[in-house]
Amino acid sequence: MSDRFNGDILAVIGDANPSFDGFNRAINAYRQTGSVIKPFVYLTALERPSQFSLITELDDRAFSLTATDGSVWTPKNYDEQEYGPTALSEALVNSYNLSTARLALDVGVEKVIDVMYRSGFQRELFAFPSLALGAQEMSPYELLRLYQLLASNGQKLQNSIVKQVVDAQGQTLDRFAVTAEQVVSPQAVYLVNTLLQDVVTRGTARSLGAKLP
Repeated sequence: MSDRFNGDILAVIGDANPSFDGFNRAINAYRQTGSVIKPFVYLTALERPSQFSLITELDDRAFSLTATDGSVWTPKNYDEQEYGPTALSEALVNSYNLSTARLALDVGVEKVIDVMYRSGFQRELFAFPSLALGAQEMSPYELLRLYQLLASNGQKLQNSIVKQVVDAQGQTLDRFAVTAEQVVSPQAVYLVNTLLQDVVTRGTARSLGAKLP
């Protein structure tokens, strides 16, 4: 958990048993991200206001891609339905896989990765189309850093778990200041955050919105 304004790490829970000193799942457990990565596809698109807006029509129809090794990728929506022409806003609010994957191909998967690198993501990412639907693995801490970009209006915050080092008398020996750099359009971030609010009021996370109004 981090402070939404300055990025300070407020809590790290690495295991169901907080006194466990072994494997830290918050930092070292890598899992496929699933749909939580989708907002960054839409953020990449909305950084191009001359091409994309909330009412831009996306095509939510099935398609297949053949890789160089001959394998075929055929994404499907969760409910295995197709919704045809769909507004960009509705595609994210309803977490449609088909229109999200098509959007990633339209803007370029490399451009989506560039947004993640700008946010401070440090490990290598591969420009497979399936990245747009969460096929690549990340740790909870890495996802926190990505979402910090949305919480801080597009600023990359160089946050630290350690704020300062003091001696036995309480005198400060070293201090780690927070630095901020605007790396993504705040206008695009505002639009994505507005859509994410819609996700919990009328979209795929309505149950969460009911529990945390």
